[in-house]
Amino acid sequence: MCRKIIIVGAGPAGVSAAVQLTRLGHKPRLFDSTGHVGGLLVNARRIENYPGFAQGISGPEFIGHLSAILARWKIDVEQAHLQTITPDDEGFSLTFAQKTVKTSRVILATGTLPIELPELKPASIRIFYEVAPLLAAQPREVLIIGGGEASFDYALSLADRAIHVTLAFRGEFPRAQGVLVFEAMENPFITLSPLTVLSGISPSGVPHVLQNGVPIEFPGAALLVATGRRSTCSTFSLPCDGSPFTKHRGLFIAGDMRLGGLGQLGCAVGDGLYAAFLAARSNP
Repeated sequence: MCRKIIIVGAGPAGVSAAVQLTRLGHKPRLFDSTGHVGGLLVNARRIENYPGFAQGISGPEFIGHLSAILARWKIDVEQAHLQTITPDDEGFSLTFAQKTVKTSRVILATGTLPIELPELKPASIRIFYEVAPLLAAQPREVLIIGGGEASFDYALSLADRAIHVTLAFRGEFPRAQGVLVFEAMENPFITLSPLTVLSGISPSGVPHVLQNGVPIEFPGAALLVATGRRSTCSTFSLPCDGSPFTKHRGLFIAGDMRLGGLGQLGCAVGDGLYAAFLAARSNP
């Protein structure tokens, strides 16, 4: 049976699901709010743990491979922002900004949203949560809040462009481990700042921190917050219980939307394949 299956999200999970469903003889439609392929891969400096690229590959380069495989299978990315998804007699009604689509099978792979810091809520200045838009602003100095892998990857991306970075994290040691930490420690453009928390932003837009209780200001520095990400499940009133299944038959969750802030390419690709098999084999 050939089904018209809707996939929302053109990151690695959504793309792998779309390709696999096409291979299985179905006709998936792939939507993304940006109209572009890749999702958060646009921010990745270097992917070193994905089999097939022995020397590693940058996120933008890998996006090129995703675009090429979609072109091979004649799958287009349709730009549309999903607002609501409603079960009905025919399966589901998906309401986008300018149209409504009906289908019996849906794979949601809309990824994650940044976790915002409460102290930044009143701020009137622009806060960055990803490195790609920050690079477009061409800063000379950046304060990064966060000690995970993403924050270290962002710091190294900025340092590659000779931008001075202070990488601030709460603990004595960062949450990130291994290669990224060693690279950052050896990079002359990166300063690690342990036992440091963001204490606020001045009315003029200057971020300031407390480093081991001592107040420090960063005049002229752009602020990049990388304190984690959360699933977009809550956007569609779906439980974030780690399962690809939902309470609605025919509606599946894939990629970082299911896995949370894991942010690993291999996991997302495999999860998209798994969701494709579930959608293809599920009973009507």
